[in-house]
Amino acid sequence: MALVQQDEVWSMRRLVNLHKMKRPIGKIIVNIDLCKDCRFCIEFCPNGVLEESKDVNSKGYHYPVVKPGKELDCVACKMCEKVCPDFAITVVSEEYITYDKYYGVSSMPTVAELYKKDLDKLLRPGIHFLDGNTAVAEGAITAGCRFYAGYPITPSNEIAEYMSYRLPQVGGKFIQMEDEIGSIMAVLGASAAGVKSMTATSGPGFSLMQEEIGLGSMLEIPALIVDVMRAGPSTGIPTLLGQGDILQAKYGSHGDYEIVAYLPANPQEAFDFTIKAINMAEKYRVVAIVLSDQLVGHMYGKVRVPEFDEIEIVERPKPTVPPDQYLPYDSRYLVPPMAIAGTGYRANNESLTHTDKGYPTTDRDASFRLVMRLVRKIRENEKEIAEWEEYMLDDAEYVIVSYGSTSGSVRRAIKVLRAQGYRVGMLRPKTAWPFPGWVVENLASRGVQKFVTVEVNMGKMYHVVREFSRGVPVEHVPYAPGYIPDPDYVINNVRKVIEG
Repeated sequence: MALVQQDEVWSMRRLVNLHKMKRPIGKIIVNIDLCKDCRFCIEFCPNGVLEESKDVNSKGYHYPVVKPGKELDCVACKMCEKVCPDFAITVVSEEYITYDKYYGVSSMPTVAELYKKDLDKLLRPGIHFLDGNTAVAEGAITAGCRFYAGYPITPSNEIAEYMSYRLPQVGGKFIQMEDEIGSIMAVLGASAAGVKSMTATSGPGFSLMQEEIGLGSMLEIPALIVDVMRAGPSTGIPTLLGQGDILQAKYGSHGDYEIVAYLPANPQEAFDFTIKAINMAEKYRVVAIVLSDQLVGHMYGKVRVPEFDEIEIVERPKPTVPPDQYLPYDSRYLVPPMAIAGTGYRANNESLTHTDKGYPTTDRDASFRLVMRLVRKIRENEKEIAEWEEYMLDDAEYVIVSYGSTSGSVRRAIKVLRAQGYRVGMLRPKTAWPFPGWVVENLASRGVQKFVTVEVNMGKMYHVVREFSRGVPVEHVPYAPGYIPDPDYVINNVRKVIEG
């Protein structure tokens, strides 16, 4: 029996053909002789791209083929590849196609256009000397954040302290809650009321917020969490750095959902990425996270604030239909317009699996339609969201993957290793999620001999890189939580990896 009736669930073509955007075209490669005709790939394909062949393989089994006329309908979601129990399917993303997609009426005004009356209250354009935590706070205010709820925790406290007196200056509100659970709940409530909202925390507090990250994802409420990572586990070393929250940021709450997470390496990026995180939260109606760390948070450096008419600000999509026609989770839209409580629209915030109207349901098709949309809105836009830096990769035989504060030591180490004749380069993800896995795949296909992850943990991004390395060996260079590896440590360990 078919697990999913395509016509009953939805047609991706119908959803996608409504508004301008680029999306990848997937090419489905089937190893015919491995297929045993389980049909999982056919049943689970959300766009109905595959059908059963008329021919059989050498073992007598039918195998999947692309339906005639559906060649451009694969969006490289890789669902067929993931559900195939025989590892017979590989999906590659070859190129982009422009489709129509609806994002509501989200707008992208500049700071100058949006805050004409309050420009004198914002951090003025020019060069400033700030620590990373202060840069985060000023970036949030520049992006339009006007509500902060938090609970004190080292090493993020400077953000809360700074916001406590800066927000009233720009007409915002600050509240200290009883704990981190109350903090993120207050943030979600304020955002549902129409105010761009945020909180900041560190490891133990971030752990407490995981259930509410799932709640915010299910309700599709834009929110920002700044996690200034510290040494763990548990209480760990509160005053020293860590990089142990990378996987927790994406997988910490149960169920299927997607988030956006940035990895700043200095105060400038702390400012810039906070603006981007708030913009992505608003554009896609997701929880966005800035994964800073203790060293970045307390590091001082130059921060250039662009002219206000150069800074684009995203406002969440809003409904244009009358209140009686509004559906809070309208599945015709990949990112449904979001009505603000108190504006005459019915805002039904339901954490249970729900219908387009926001009513609880146990219906199979409604569940599939909802959760697929929650993940699709990020996965289909991952190449527009993801950011990374390539450092000396043109001829690199060995690629170090590093991020955040650790990337500074790695950069110095690469210069020394290059002088010693080793062709080494660095891939620095600026977004942890979505992770730019296609860059790793391209490097692997180009002939890189090994990947090396350098992190202040026992192996987090190491597992992510292995997922995309296409069989190229991946080695991990760990370091003690609380301390940053110096360049000599990186040099010696990378040399051991190379020399084998």
